[in-house]
Amino acid sequence: MVYTPGVAQVCNYIVQNPEMAREYTSIGNTVCIATNGSAVLGLGNIGVLAAMPVMEGKSLILNKMGGISCVPLLIDSADANVLVDTLFNLSKTYGLIMIEDLAAPTCFEVEKNLQARLDIPVFHDDQHGTATVILAALIKALKVTRKKKNSLRVVINGSGAAGIASARMLLEYGFKDIILCDRAGAIYRGREGDMNPYKEEVSLITNMRKEKGALKDILRNKDVFIGVSGPGLVTKEMIASMNETPVVFALANPVPEIWPKDALEAGASVALDGRTVNNALVFPGLIRGALDSKASKITYAMKFAAAETLASLGGKNEIVPNFMNIAVHKKVAQAVMSASGR
Repeated sequence: MVYTPGVAQVCNYIVQNPEMAREYTSIGNTVCIATNGSAVLGLGNIGVLAAMPVMEGKSLILNKMGGISCVPLLIDSADANVLVDTLFNLSKTYGLIMIEDLAAPTCFEVEKNLQARLDIPVFHDDQHGTATVILAALIKALKVTRKKKNSLRVVINGSGAAGIASARMLLEYGFKDIILCDRAGAIYRGREGDMNPYKEEVSLITNMRKEKGALKDILRNKDVFIGVSGPGLVTKEMIASMNETPVVFALANPVPEIWPKDALEAGASVALDGRTVNNALVFPGLIRGALDSKASKITYAMKFAAAETLASLGGKNEIVPNFMNIAVHKKVAQAVMSASGR
C-alpha cells in the first residue's frame, strides 16, 4: 500500500489532475532555500560552503515556526542566468522558491526573471522579509510616538537589496519623504557615479528635493533613520542633529550602525537593532500563508498584512513581538492567507 502497487493510483491521479500534486505529495509543503553565498549576513561574499550554516538555520526556523520542510540548495555561480535556469529546472519539486544571501544587483534580476517564469512564489528574504519587518516596527513605533507617516522624513542607509526594497515598500504603504544613501552619499535623480539600473529606478521615486551630501548631512532634521548598511556609521552627534525624538532602526549585523543605547542617549525615542527588528519574525508566517493559500506570487497586500499583524502583536513595552512565540507566526500566516485573495 505504501509503495507498489498502491502508489500507482496516486501517480495516475496526478497525471489526470496535475494541480493535485501539491496535496498528495510533499511539494505543497516544501520550500527550497537557495544561495550562491555572495552576500551572507554581515560577512559578505564568503562562498557557498560557508553560507550553508545560514541556510540550515533558516531551514530549521521554517520547520519549527511554520511546520514547513525546507531544502538548502547551494548554487556555485555568480551568473544570474545560471541561477535562474537552475532554480527553474528544479522548481517542480517545491511549493515556493526562497533565494537568500545573493548580492545586489544580481538578486533583483534573479527574483524578477525567475518569478516571470514560475507559477509559484519566489521570495527573496533579504529584500522582502527585511522590508516587511521594518514596516511592522515603524507602524508600531509611530503609534507609540504619535507621529504620522505622511509628514515623516525618512533616511535609509544602504542601497542594496534590503535598502531598495524597504524604500519601495514604505512608499507603497504611504510614506512620502524617503532618501536613500550609499557609500557615495545621498542618491538622487541624475547623480553621476556609483549608480546601477536599480539605483537609477529608485532615484526617480525618492529624494524629490534632490538633497546631496554624506549621510551625516542628510540625517539633519530627519525623523527616522533605517540602517541596512555597515557597523559604526552613525554617531551620537548625527542622531542629535535629527528632529526631536527620532526613530532609529540600526539593523546592520552583527554590529549595528549605532548601538541602541547610544541612540537613546542622543535623543532617540525608539532605537532598535537587527536582533529585534529581524526578518525571522516575517518569513515563517509569510511563507506558511503563501503555501496554504496556493498563491502564485507574494504581493504587497500579503506583506502589508504580515507587517500590520506583527505591529499589533507587540506587547505594551514592545515594538515587535517575541520571535520565539509560535502563535505569532500562526497569526501572520492567517493574515497572509486572508490577504492573498485565494
